[in-house]
Amino acid sequence: MTGPLDACAVASLARRRKAPLPLSRRDLSSEGHAHGRVANLYYGGDIAAVYPPAYSAETAEDNAPAGLADIGAALDYAGSHYPGTEIICLMLHEPKTAGQHLQILAEHPHRLIFGEYYNFRADGSFVESVGLADGTIGRQVAASAYRLHFGSFGGLPIKLAYGLFGLALAYARHAGMTIYFLKRREHPRHCSRPGGGIRRGPAHRDSRDPRGRVGPADRRGKRALFAPSSGDPGRSVSS
Repeated sequence: MTGPLDACAVASLARRRKAPLPLSRRDLSSEGHAHGRVANLYYGGDIAAVYPPAYSAETAEDNAPAGLADIGAALDYAGSHYPGTEIICLMLHEPKTAGQHLQILAEHPHRLIFGEYYNFRADGSFVESVGLADGTIGRQVAASAYRLHFGSFGGLPIKLAYGLFGLALAYARHAGMTIYFLKRREHPRHCSRPGGGIRRGPAHRDSRDPRGRVGPADRRGKRALFAPSSGDPGRSVSS
């Protein structure tokens, strides 16, 4: 296991894990909203039950004072037992308490997963790996979704391809909406108002004969409406 620790490790060492947010507040975030749907479908609305199957369960808290965890021992174990991986983050949960524990996040080269979590006790002894690299298929798929979403794999060619796909999608949506509004302007339809009732477009009202007569079939086989609007002589609207 090689590679220097990044700023994530420095920030995590002095950080205390905050208490879980209430369900209503967690659902406001993008992650909480997605996990909230899973909780409603499979766990009776308990969002806390969604995370353990994918990321392992939280350890029991013990806030009694204690010395700082043995970070060096955990790093030594990870380096000797998982060669070829690269540490990208080290997290110390509940520092200087009896319930503190360590997590090392290491990147696995040539894998689509964002990394694997290795859990350690306060004395630096190894507990388990979460299983994002070699666990169940569901965990590996969940860990691979991050890189697939952001395109952070395959180097520059993949990033350029993702950029082109994004531009193509934006163009397709713009073209589709433009066509929709042009057709709506040329061929207005009845549309309901939010408060009820039927609203007719100005072109639809101006295009009708006062008695509502319909003219002969045009070249496309449709019936043309009489009385085009005064601002556009000779124009007829098909129905």
